[in-house]
Amino acid sequence: MATIKKEISAKKDDTSILRTSSALQKNNGSGAAVFLLMILLIIAIGGFVWSFSKYQKTKQRVAYLSTQEGQVELSQKEVEAVLEKVKKHILLPTDEDPIIATIVDAATLKQQQDFYKDANNDDKLIIYKQKAIIYSPMRDLIVNVGPVFIQEGEDPVNPEVSANSNGDLEVTKPETSVLAETTSAPNVPLVETPIAQ
Repeated sequence: MATIKKEISAKKDDTSILRTSSALQKNNGSGAAVFLLMILLIIAIGGFVWSFSKYQKTKQRVAYLSTQEGQVELSQKEVEAVLEKVKKHILLPTDEDPIIATIVDAATLKQQQDFYKDANNDDKLIIYKQKAIIYSPMRDLIVNVGPVFIQEGEDPVNPEVSANSNGDLEVTKPETSVLAETTSAPNVPLVETPIAQ
């Protein structure tokens, strides 16, 4: 009888061990889930902090670019980028800074001067004292090059820029007399914005 009691108590001990090990397994499973959730929470918080800091930096950059100083920096970078692309195709004067404008009404210009016959909207007009270049950034191609003719009394370095009724900027000088064939049409819609002088 004593042996039977020992066997019964041994079975009870085995059962309690089994219960204890299954409880540990349940705790380990929920512990792993909690650990995984904590890691995901830390990653999510880190991602939020990173995104928010990027947002703040972008917001500051936009505010800076909205200032006159920021616009000058932006236009200088654009001028440098355009000139670097053009330098791959043609030698440019190094002793002067060009005037660069964006063509916004190529159809009108084509009618007024043969110099613009292959130009498209958004092409760049680069004007030096001795020559003018039409460059197409989309096609990475020099469209045309021609001499600059300046009538007496005009200032080719400081053209007059004004807004027309559509809100587009217009160059009234030197475009009235510049480029391959001279024309006297005033207020030729030419530029979106003067990039540099």
